[in-house]
Amino acid sequence: MNHPSALTAFHQITAYAKYKKIVLFLDYDGTLSPIVDNPDHAFMSSAMRAAVKEVAKYFPTAIISGRSRSKVFDSLNDMTKDIVGAIVENNKFCVSVHYRNVDEKV
Repeated sequence: MNHPSALTAFHQITAYAKYKKIVLFLDYDGTLSPIVDNPDHAFMSSAMRAAVKEVAKYFPTAIISGRSRSKVFDSLNDMTKDIVGAIVENNKFCVSVHYRNVDEKV
């Protein structure tokens, strides 16, 4: 079964969204990353990472996960530990990554 891709219709979506407030909520497992036998081995491809980064330039974007908040927090802390200025915040209902103090060239 084929499903339409928002990436192939991106310009149509942005035209339709003109003057509207759009927020994207993207599921991690099985959407941004392929479904694999071991969830710890589910990673986004470089192409998908670039697509999410591009979309986030236009719309507030959140990545949703069914994993525990503590596991997401630990993973994000590990992934951003070498990025100067990045802050990972463990909130009551979500984990946030603050990047406003990160050099744009990173």
